Amino acid sequence: MDKSLPELLAMLRTAEQNLKSKGKSILMIGNGKRQNKRPTKQGTCFHCGKTGHWKRNCPKYLEDKKNGVETLTSGTKKE
Repeated sequence: MDKSLPELLAMLRTAEQNLKSKGKSILMIGNGKRQNKRPTKQGTCFHCGKTGHWKRNCPKYLEDKKNGVETLTSGTKKE
């Protein structure tokens, strides 16, 4: 390079000024996933129909899954 030290310093300063002027493209940074303020209500189980738990916590469903019994979901048929 055939540039002197003061010329390189001037080039660096102009490049830094260009970077600073382009740095305001982000307006707001998100704080991540929002936490729910109220707890989830107890719904009905899709497997047994009882209230107080969901299918993933249903003792009957977990026992059937452990024993290898297949459950039918809506819209699918086994032939």
